[in-house]
Amino acid sequence: MEPLVLPAREGVRNLLDHCAGVAKGEKVAVVNERGKITEALVSLITEGIRERGALDEVLWIGADEAPAPQGAPVKATFSAQDAEAIAAADKVISSLRDDVFVELSARHQLPLVVTHLFLTVEDMASEHARYHWGMVRAIYDFLETDIFRMGASWRITTPSGTDVRGRIDDLSARARYRDEQTAPFLRSFHSGAYRPSAVADTEGVVVCEYTGGASRLPCYDPPVIEVTKNRIADIRGGRHLRRWTDEYRSSFDDKARRFGDAATVVDSWHGGANPRAETIPGIVGNGGTRMMHFHLGRTTGKSGDYLAAEISYHTLEVDGEKIYENGNLCILDHPKVRAAAGRFGLEGWK
Repeated sequence: MEPLVLPAREGVRNLLDHCAGVAKGEKVAVVNERGKITEALVSLITEGIRERGALDEVLWIGADEAPAPQGAPVKATFSAQDAEAIAAADKVISSLRDDVFVELSARHQLPLVVTHLFLTVEDMASEHARYHWGMVRAIYDFLETDIFRMGASWRITTPSGTDVRGRIDDLSARARYRDEQTAPFLRSFHSGAYRPSAVADTEGVVVCEYTGGASRLPCYDPPVIEVTKNRIADIRGGRHLRRWTDEYRSSFDDKARRFGDAATVVDSWHGGANPRAETIPGIVGNGGTRMMHFHLGRTTGKSGDYLAAEISYHTLEVDGEKIYENGNLCILDHPKVRAAAGRFGLEGWK
């Protein structure tokens, strides 16, 4: 047996038991895009479904052949037969994007749809996939509900020189946009970033350590964004290499032309809160605690309509209490977090 199979089965157990809640006698549709997820991982998932006394139906979905606008990802499309099979299932487990199911729900009533970004046996064997799903949800809920309260003061610093502070507000274009893209029947197995925290009265500097969105391409001579009265006041940097500073200035100028004054407003920040998730490139890496980013521009909330300033190994204080220190969560000993671990019968949740 390959060394990764046993830990990958732990990840599948976490997916089926703690997240999807697959039960005996249920019909589970396993929906994937051709060429995106490995057949070896799909086999482990269907094996686990059968072990629980449930029935599996594997659907391989083709991709829309139409050219994607402006380099957008190609979207998988459902045939009428596939759509009916999905609607008839008791549960759906899928590596497809959430939005294809949101569109499908306009024509069909859908069951619980659990989506994930783990595409190989190695992915499913990761610490991220194996960390108890209910526990990580409890941590995210605690942060979003108890810690990131409207009106609370915050400060974020990094070893690279970011030092910015403000207070938490109640309006985030990015959070609103994300809310509009979700639906009650959707559930995410992979840990993403917590809900964006809207900000106000922001002052300080943000050092942009990475570019390229989730690809996280290092900026070796990083741009520095100066923020005054919750607005972008200047973009400087590039003492030796102008490339990244020029890139940020050009992107900001484009957004200012498109959205006017709204492009200058600091909208929100967020990051990951899975204590064990690996820090890797790609969207799945958003669940790790070592990275976070700002949304600069209170525009549409859609990716590409704001500047994203990615930072790492941050220390985040809220009302003077350290929530993260050097990219590590500091709240795992809080009584509410300990109580959640007790409910799940966990000892090693840190």
